[in-house]
Amino acid sequence: MWGGRLVKSRLFTSQEQSLVTFEEFSIFCGHYGLNPCAEAMKIDWRAYLKMQLADFILNNNDRHQQNWGFFMENDTGKLLGYVPLFELEKPELLEEEAWQAVLRRCRKLS
Repeated sequence: MWGGRLVKSRLFTSQEQSLVTFEEFSIFCGHYGLNPCAEAMKIDWRAYLKMQLADFILNNNDRHQQNWGFFMENDTGKLLGYVPLFELEKPELLEEEAWQAVLRRCRKLS
């Protein structure tokens, strides 16, 4: 049995839209000779920078290619924008009430 901690995140996919991870997006970009970070910025540069800023403020060093990405419309394959921030862990020195306030602010950024 896995002994790690589970992360609680809101379900944001549906039958109409899926999550395309940045890892999957990078593979797609690679087939067409595109820079995935530059393409991610083109989709919504504000959302990209907000994610980077939130990670900096929260000292989140776990932002990897599988825990951020984009909504994709299942019928068309069209990318609709960034998914909400997820897999954020509470910094050890932050009290629970302050952490909840941070999460509320992060949801506003998404």
